[in-house]
Amino acid sequence: MNPNLYRTVRRVAVVFSTLFITFFRFESSPVNAQTLSVTQGTDSSNTIAKRTLVFVITGFLIAFSGSTQAHPAAGGFRIQWSQLTFDAVDAVDWSPDGRYIALGNSTVDELQIQVFDWSSQTIMWSRSFAALTNSQLTVAHPLRWSPDRRYLATISGGELFIVDFQTQSLLENRDVLARPRDRSLDKTDEDFLSRWTYLDWGTGSDQIALLDMDGYMDIASIPSGDILQTIDISPDPNMRGEGIGYINFDWSPNGLLIAVPHYIPGIPLRATMGFWDQNGNLLTAYETPNDDPGNQLCPVYGTFLYEVQSVKWANDSRTLAVGGSYGYGTCTLTVDGTIENKALLEAISMPLGTLPAISHVSWSPDQQWLVAVPVNDPSCAIRISHPIPDATVSEVVISSEDCFVNSLSWSPDSQYVAAGTSVGLWVGRLGAS
Repeated sequence: MNPNLYRTVRRVAVVFSTLFITFFRFESSPVNAQTLSVTQGTDSSNTIAKRTLVFVITGFLIAFSGSTQAHPAAGGFRIQWSQLTFDAVDAVDWSPDGRYIALGNSTVDELQIQVFDWSSQTIMWSRSFAALTNSQLTVAHPLRWSPDRRYLATISGGELFIVDFQTQSLLENRDVLARPRDRSLDKTDEDFLSRWTYLDWGTGSDQIALLDMDGYMDIASIPSGDILQTIDISPDPNMRGEGIGYINFDWSPNGLLIAVPHYIPGIPLRATMGFWDQNGNLLTAYETPNDDPGNQLCPVYGTFLYEVQSVKWANDSRTLAVGGSYGYGTCTLTVDGTIENKALLEAISMPLGTLPAISHVSWSPDQQWLVAVPVNDPSCAIRISHPIPDATVSEVVISSEDCFVNSLSWSPDSQYVAAGTSVGLWVGRLGAS
């Protein structure tokens, strides 16, 4: 049986069983029966008939309206959550025109990409793809629509997948960009190092940026796969290998800046935030000085690169959100070459023994809200803040049942936030409380 149909049938059965039992227990209670006869002054047959009708209507409403829950958020708002699918979702991304939500999920053998139609509230299409190489697939991350909604791109098991939205098929020349090209490095583990770790589209659908474990970023032309430019993120040729691992970045919406966590040369190693322009030049004005790594111009909330979990530009292309093992916050690049930063949640502000680690940050398109996902938190919760002008942070629970939140994405109108979780797709609507 179809999983969604099964869950619907099961939900109907549970609801009506509960209502049935409750109804007859209520009717058989002398106290309740007496109360009804006194307060309503009607005969028992009319009472039973009316209450039966109410129970039936209520049962259908509960069973088919989907699982919904309302929870408070920062700034006097509430979020009304609805569960729209029931299978695990690794990655989620709302299309630029707001019409579709892309869902990604991987098993060892295949990558599954689904497109959820927002207007009809149904899965429009679902396709599975096998790896081109012999490697095992892992979590699909990230999942990104191209700006014109022509393509969907994701990485799983270090391999790049680009799917044409209309044909629902991979690019014909997928082998060109499936794995990073051989850069003739002295590698100790060929499979570990020759893999993509993150991607982002440029301002159009004709360019995509791809980062590999070694710290090389290729700007490629789509659909040809030609490499237009390579940016070397590593400050030292010797700083490549299994213990380094460059894992994320973000390309600003205006296409002018690329933010990449990287290492400051020296001992001990310490992660910092670097900013490169569209020509591949490191902007030293925004770089943390080598002799003062503890005073970071743009805090990354982690000591090592693997601890800097998420980097995301706001739509103004000046304000960056960063999430890591020690919390999360924002930093804003000013025209005079300085950086203004604001911590939203830090380890020093948390109770002893509490980990504020953040795995994902996401701005609303209107830049009014910033949501963050705690690392490995089974409480099915996110944190939402209104960072401009204040920095109030609220914890919002999506579901009363345990789950892990894996990914977040906002609708273009900033009214909804989609959450890919271990129990399916949830969508929350912001509204006044």
